[in-house]
Amino acid sequence: DLNKAIQLGDNSATTYASHGEVYRLQKQSTSALADYTTAIQLDPKYVDAYNDRGTIYADLQQYPEALADYTKSLQINPQYLNGYNNRGNLYIAQQQYSLALADFNKSIQLDPQLAPAYSNRGVIYASQNQYPQALADLNKAIQLDPQNVSAYIARGGVYREQKQYSQALADFNKAI
Repeated sequence: DLNKAIQLGDNSATTYASHGEVYRLQKQSTSALADYTTAIQLDPKYVDAYNDRGTIYADLQQYPEALADYTKSLQINPQYLNGYNNRGNLYIAQQQYSLALADFNKSIQLDPQLAPAYSNRGVIYASQNQYPQALADLNKAIQLDPQNVSAYIARGGVYREQKQYSQALADFNKAI
């Protein structure tokens, strides 16, 4: 039990981060933020704690704080895929598509098998009416992860915009 570990004096960054994760899953953001902050204070290079705290800030729409944490995770570890993907999603929420594209491109460069990066980049291309690029990325995302519901939905939307209704319906049906 994580509470017991902390009460018994286990003041490790990992314990506080794990405790914070449980609070996050229980939608107790204030407690989760406190635990992640303590984990970072105990280990200022704890990449996952910055990333996870950033995710809570993003969920709370505290975008400057989320951006600072995602960026810090990448300063500590420039190969950290979760940092690029999460920061890219944050940039999408802020409609900063060129910055989001740069982060997803970096994710794909670091791991060409990372389906969510292709899916996210495909969504950006679709929002900019760049349908051939969107379809290429969404097809790749589905090839890498045939259970990627969001990629089917996005690809269905692209097909709908291109008036390819039977293909759109097929993708929407796979997503259901």
